[in-house]
Amino acid sequence: ADGYLIAHCSIFPEKKIPISEISAVEVTVMPVSSYALSLDRLIIYKGDTQWLLVSPVNKQDFVKLLKKHNPDIRIKDPVI
Repeated sequence: ADGYLIAHCSIFPEKKIPISEISAVEVTVMPVSSYALSLDRLIIYKGDTQWLLVSPVNKQDFVKLLKKHNPDIRIKDPVI
């Protein structure tokens, strides 16, 4: 509602980014420690930098909500 993406995970500190700063989203199964508890993940890009890995329950709805706030977000993988 306030235009921010907030990521929570019990072992990591909360991360917060304005959705207006998200440049792209991409599907991945990158197996590194992250806020994504599943290997079915999305990479959130800030500029050209991979900023955060997340694993939303419904990737399509998640991306639709992000694009509602920032229609300039590029989808790097058409599977979403």
